Amino acid sequence: MKSQQSCGSCTAFATSAAAEAALIKAGADWGSMDLSEQWLLNCSPYGSGCKGAWPEAYAKWLPTRGVLMQEKDYMYTSSSNKDDCKDGPYWNPGYKIDNFIQGNDCTDKEIMMQIKEYGSVGMTVTVEDDFENYNSGVFSCFR
Repeated sequence: MKSQQSCGSCTAFATSAAAEAALIKAGADWGSMDLSEQWLLNCSPYGSGCKGAWPEAYAKWLPTRGVLMQEKDYMYTSSSNKDDCKDGPYWNPGYKIDNFIQGNDCTDKEIMMQIKEYGSVGMTVTVEDDFENYNSGVFSCFR
């Protein structure tokens, strides 16, 4: 579990987690797998930093890099500044993120097959009305 604090960086966290899971599934070392969310926030030309991003924003940028940045080298600050992109040190886990798959209206079975094949999925939930004020039920354990 990681906290995004006051920064709307959930997409950066979700993208990092999905990339970590895919790399581990491919054979990368579990113990070294802690990718930098701050690197995505500050360095990707896609997304709006702490103002959020669509799921594909960072996922389409990662395959273009060829290298990754670890959390220990680019710590999370719960802020974002595109003018403060840190250039290195980069890290190569021996495996490369070379693509991402985007789907809409996936069935439960399709989601399970994606997890089986790739190790994880990133998902968004479309909400309407006053969902942000929802304060009971399954979400109550997170308060």
